[in-house]
Amino acid sequence: MKQNFKKIFNNVVEQIKKLYPGVCLIVLQGSQNYNLDDDQSDVDVKVFVVPTIEDLLYSRYVENATVVTDGGLAEVKDIRRFPELLKKANPTYIELLFSKMVWTAPWFEDVWNKHIKGKGQKLIEERTNSFFNATRGMILQKMSSVFKRTEGNSKMFDEFGYNPKDLCHAARLVKILEDVNQQRKNGFTDWSYGEILRRNDDFNKYLRLLKREKLSIEEVKETSRNILHKVQHLYQEEFNKVENVSDETINEIEKQVIDYFCFFNIFF
Repeated sequence: MKQNFKKIFNNVVEQIKKLYPGVCLIVLQGSQNYNLDDDQSDVDVKVFVVPTIEDLLYSRYVENATVVTDGGLAEVKDIRRFPELLKKANPTYIELLFSKMVWTAPWFEDVWNKHIKGKGQKLIEERTNSFFNATRGMILQKMSSVFKRTEGNSKMFDEFGYNPKDLCHAARLVKILEDVNQQRKNGFTDWSYGEILRRNDDFNKYLRLLKREKLSIEEVKETSRNILHKVQHLYQEEFNKVENVSDETINEIEKQVIDYFCFFNIFF
């Protein structure tokens, strides 16, 4: 799918627009954003929709949903959830601010471009503690499933005897932690999270090997031990010294989403 992912993304957008008339944001997520996509890669997206007047009156959120599309999976959420997800500085959602492909509703485009897109680095700088803890949690979650067979990964287990995709993601996230921590020590001066996220170097080649090449079980166990050791070291030696320093950027995003989208655009 690599050479066609933009076309597939556009097809997915059209599918989502038919299913959710109130959609305001569709963002590509996953391997294309990490420079790790290949012919087997899905085209997964995050989808955000505007609540109806009834939702607002009764303080309801649009129900979370996962939709199967022609490209892969689409995870659907209420747009009012977006600020709280970004506030946690979870790398899954920080990634969306650096995504290769984004579709916005026309009335959403201006605020996205001016007040949300491009704020990812500032969020990491201001909420470094949250970013570190959220990323650490993701790594531990990925590592817990490397040797866990499920209905969703049974095909991989039949081929590899473990989950190579989650092993690759865990290794990728540890490297992100190490790189961001180094940038923190350097004062976040002249740095690019986009380059960290979408690397094109020998480590990228290593990640591709983890993702697609079958390792022996002993190699997988050794790789897993190395990942967990690095996470433990970073947590003990670095993370407990780091604090969030500001809510300025996330407050701006929250104001735009809650005040502008959920009230002005719907009622006027």
